[in-house]
Amino acid sequence: MSRYEVQIPLDTNEDTFAYGYDRPMQTYFWQVFDDEGEPLVDEGGLQSRTGGQLLVAMDKYGVTDVVNPHHRQLAGLDLPIE
Repeated sequence: MSRYEVQIPLDTNEDTFAYGYDRPMQTYFWQVFDDEGEPLVDEGGLQSRTGGQLLVAMDKYGVTDVVNPHHRQLAGLDLPIE
């Protein structure tokens, strides 16, 4: 499983956007944490998520421009993020 974190640039209670790819489940995931590290949003769970859904979440939380461009490209192609 891969897992990456980026800071959310918006002025909100949400501080960190974590995302990655769960190879055994063959699905993407993302979570949002507050400034104390407590999870606020867990949209990954055990539900199947596509790379397109991850890209939508990145846009929703305003992190598209701070996420590694290669990771965005892989998600757009529904390929694992290593």
